[in-house]
Amino acid sequence: MKKNLICILVVALVVLVGCGKVNLANKNTEKEGSNSVDLPDNINEKNNTDDGSNNIEETLTVEDYYPFIENKRMYYEGIGNEYASQEVYVDFIEDNKIQLRSSNGGTVVAKVVEVSDTEIKQVNSKEEFYYRQNIISEVSQGNKEEILLKEPLIVGTTWETSDGGKKSITAIDKEISTPYGSFSAIEVTREDEEFQIKEYYAKNIGFVKSIFISNGSEISTSLAKIEEKSQLQTMKFYYPISEETKFVIKYKTIPVYFDTNDTIDDKILENYKDYLPDNGVVLMSTNTKINKLYVDTNQNIVYIDLNHKFIEEMNAGAEPESLILQALTNTLGDYFNVDKILLTIDGESYSSGHIELDKGQVLYVDYSDIAEIKNF
Repeated sequence: MKKNLICILVVALVVLVGCGKVNLANKNTEKEGSNSVDLPDNINEKNNTDDGSNNIEETLTVEDYYPFIENKRMYYEGIGNEYASQEVYVDFIEDNKIQLRSSNGGTVVAKVVEVSDTEIKQVNSKEEFYYRQNIISEVSQGNKEEILLKEPLIVGTTWETSDGGKKSITAIDKEISTPYGSFSAIEVTREDEEFQIKEYYAKNIGFVKSIFISNGSEISTSLAKIEEKSQLQTMKFYYPISEETKFVIKYKTIPVYFDTNDTIDDKILENYKDYLPDNGVVLMSTNTKINKLYVDTNQNIVYIDLNHKFIEEMNAGAEPESLILQALTNTLGDYFNVDKILLTIDGESYSSGHIELDKGQVLYVDYSDIAEIKNF
């Protein structure tokens, strides 16, 4: 039972993260290095009297305690459990929804959080989420919505959790300390027969701390650092190479930096259009576009739909064309960790004159006899 309770905490800690207001018109595109973010000037201002009563000096909303910000990475120090530490960053922001990616050293989880006029709630989540994909508008499959914070922001506001438990606001001006600084925070408490969880939200920052207590033991997760930093992923890009009298496939491991709302589509096009190894065959022409790209982990397949320029501007014979398709298949398969892809052109089955694929026919990943490109 105790082990199960710890698992509940770890899941809870993953989702309770906020970020700052987004300004997509002024994105910071610096790819390397990072800057620590200063605390807002008013972060320690009192929202009510010291005794935790409801005499609020200003009208606060849930949005004040779960702001959105792009290109921010938040680090949380964990004490009491190896998975209590968290590293959280923003993948996508659309209107009143934010998609977060959280890593605790054991797994990576994607969470979609929605901020409405009166509440903050998690509306979707996916585990083992090691790739880049926008799931903000995706309909949740089997995930129950979970309210994180609810108005009115006064002591006594209570709501039900997805598993039938109860959470309530137990203080609105609780002084708490973290490695990042001290905060006057809203305290949300869940009481159970065998455990207690306290979560803390600070104005203009979001989730800053959580404490799990059970049978005399305590596990905490506390905000340690905020950085403005692009997300770095390494990708293997596969290229058809002309070697003397034959064609082969080779790969290059390339660092890829993602800002908030950058897609994997952009990075695939960028690397295949702008970078070409010596004797490499052009895989995607200037006018090639990705109409749609997504992964179905249940079927272990990636779907990619390209425009007709991919074929029209390929300018390759049957053998190099075959290797172009294999290189693309390997790149997508490696990144999304699947073994096959379904390639279509403007929604129709692939047909070039050299290669014809039946409707629904897939291409399989093949890493045999492939060497790494050392100088590129």
